[in-house]
Amino acid sequence: MEERRAVFVQYKCARDDGRFYHRSDTNFASELDRMKLIPGIAPCVNLQENSIAALRLCRCPVFVKVCRKTNSRSGQKVADSVYFPVCVVEHLCRRPKPASITLRDRPHFTNEQFQELVRGGFVGSTPTQSDAINDHLVRMSDDARLKLIFEEFA
Repeated sequence: MEERRAVFVQYKCARDDGRFYHRSDTNFASELDRMKLIPGIAPCVNLQENSIAALRLCRCPVFVKVCRKTNSRSGQKVADSVYFPVCVVEHLCRRPKPASITLRDRPHFTNEQFQELVRGGFVGSTPTQSDAINDHLVRMSDDARLKLIFEEFA
């Protein structure tokens, strides 16, 4: 069965202290604005909430994954990471202090939780939203080759 769900993930690397300093990332504000333009994001009730404590699961198919690379005892790089829905990131970025998003900030999903929610069909766009997202991506793309790919899969 074709589910026609889309999930978008923007990766951000945290420093060794587990913090991603969003204000020092010169591209992050414009990336966040573009993420919020994805169809279905604007009506998210979480964006109208005033407190992080009031946030609940929503239908946003856009996430920011904050990763920290740490050295394990074997010398390999291991990524610690968590996923935040874009509406949660919006709230975290509004805070005056700290000027960072951490792996401990809540609410978030662990890797395992996120994968299970995607597999279970609880995360991602709806079929109708997927159609609107496809149209949006075609309209927003400046690359004719990319438009051809989007339209071919539509």
